[in-house]
Amino acid sequence: MFQGRKRRIALILGSVIVLLIVLVAHFAQKRPKVNLSILQYNQLEENHSNLNLQVTLKNPLPLKIRSENFKMKIIANNETLAESFGEVPLELKGLTKNTFKLPVRLYSETVKRQTKHLTPTSTDSTNYHIYLSFIQPSPSFFVPDTLEIEHTLKSPTFRMPEVSFEGMELNHLLSKKKRELLVTINVVNFSNDPIVLLNPSYSLQIDDDPEVLKGRRMGKVKINGSSAQKFTLNIDMDEKKLLRNTPELLFKKSESKINIRLDSKLLINNAILDGCEIHMNIATDFESLINN
Repeated sequence: MFQGRKRRIALILGSVIVLLIVLVAHFAQKRPKVNLSILQYNQLEENHSNLNLQVTLKNPLPLKIRSENFKMKIIANNETLAESFGEVPLELKGLTKNTFKLPVRLYSETVKRQTKHLTPTSTDSTNYHIYLSFIQPSPSFFVPDTLEIEHTLKSPTFRMPEVSFEGMELNHLLSKKKRELLVTINVVNFSNDPIVLLNPSYSLQIDDDPEVLKGRRMGKVKINGSSAQKFTLNIDMDEKKLLRNTPELLFKKSESKINIRLDSKLLINNAILDGCEIHMNIATDFESLINN
């Protein structure tokens, strides 16, 4: 009798384990739908940008899945465009959509190379292969050390709006009331839909001066779909900053290093990009700016 009970318990446990293994295999094979949106875009380095993604992933299993380190990689045309970085512990509740934030590094040079043929009127689309890796998931007794899932997303070819600084003009340097520094920027919108920069703020740093020149444009700056548009921004200059930087600007034009930063919220009819906070950094020199 005791042996029979042990046999039944073993059969029940074995059946449960097999069922769980089947469920996990189903989870991996079903390739649950992944939704991505960009919360923040930081283009502060030349070769790469950092993104803060919001990821929505549905767990089709009736049990909770935990992972000590969740990783994501996005590949297009056999090249890695972006991948997560850092330790990201994750817990997915069963039979529900789970939303979480993920830090991701975007390889800007690779993206530029793949999209260099694009113009604002291009209608190209790309297959983006999203690879999700659950490192050391649990329950661990029936799950492999790494559980991997692939999801393919076909969408218009990804390219963020392009911002460049076209020139700079110093007016009325000796006048306390009319003194102004005007910076012209050019924004290229590669989307078919219009984009809006909401309350853009901007700053300019000269050489290693810890004091920066700042400005802000309240309201909405609209760039129509598939087009480029130039805007002139007025940067505040107080007398102290002017006296400290004017000699460098006037007599060392080619040596004066200029660092310009633009911060804004992006509004667009695109679920991935709408509401994204953008932070863009461009390094140049004073002579290049005034000669444009």
